[in-house]
Amino acid sequence: MDNQQPEPKFEAMKEKGWAIEYLLGGDKIFGTGRLEWWMDVIGAGELPDTPIPHIEFQHGASNRLREGLPVIPKTRGKKTGPPLTASGARKHLEDLVSRMGGGWDALSYLIEWLSWSLGVGCTEEFPEPRYEQKWHEYLYVNFELGRLQAADSDVFGGILSERHGAGWNPHAFYPTPHSICNMMVRMTVDPESKVLPDGRDARMMSVCDPCVGTGRMLLEASNYSVNLSGMDVDRMMVNACCINMALFAPWAVYMTPIGRSILDRPSISQGDLLVQNMNEARILEGHPPAISKGEEYTFNRHGQGDLFSVLNKEKNK
Repeated sequence: MDNQQPEPKFEAMKEKGWAIEYLLGGDKIFGTGRLEWWMDVIGAGELPDTPIPHIEFQHGASNRLREGLPVIPKTRGKKTGPPLTASGARKHLEDLVSRMGGGWDALSYLIEWLSWSLGVGCTEEFPEPRYEQKWHEYLYVNFELGRLQAADSDVFGGILSERHGAGWNPHAFYPTPHSICNMMVRMTVDPESKVLPDGRDARMMSVCDPCVGTGRMLLEASNYSVNLSGMDVDRMMVNACCINMALFAPWAVYMTPIGRSILDRPSISQGDLLVQNMNEARILEGHPPAISKGEEYTFNRHGQGDLFSVLNKEKNK
């Protein structure tokens, strides 16, 4: 049994970011064209005249079907799966987790596996499944990325916050509803503004969420800005956040030197300073610091952008 070689079709997933080509293909069918728009920005080296493709984000139980989405094929008059809505995407994820055992380990592995597949996880080693399960093979065959692209919602946030039990949701994460995030962003941002006070394109406005969670505030802000960053003390939440960014705001996780030049962003080597600045932002917003003065810490960069999870060295030995 131990000497058996894995099937060739499963070897593809061992390369970090293997699913990006599927993400790009799905962007044309199930998405809103944002990944293609961002790739055009990187190719041109500047922001275009065309606006950021707008997304009306939905709550996780929404049954709203975005106009223009393909009809789900039917077999003998029956749909082959849940509808291409936020509630349908959630059902798909919950069905996968249920078939993997239904526990917190299964859900956390799904998030880790997907963030690896999209190239936005914070590790460089393939996430091996726990307990000698073949969860990775099951997900490779049964996971449907297009359902998440069509959802226009932070589906993971709802699932993570509503799971209860010993050892589940250890940081008591609870996401702000999409509608509240939308209101807060619109109170902060002038949707009609084209130019910042310093003369830059308004889409270069810096948006930082120092308690980013699964990224709902950044998702809503992504309708107006391509300059998004954030941090959190919970690595799993930041992985889920980065999955959302890959789906709906790719400029937050798929960054290149050209992209950093467009946004006048510091280089990756200056990330330590950026984390410190975000920590100070937490304090200004009335949150306890993720990094106390004099405390030794490490930070994980998720994706190629500036989304971090912070680890206290003493607490994580």
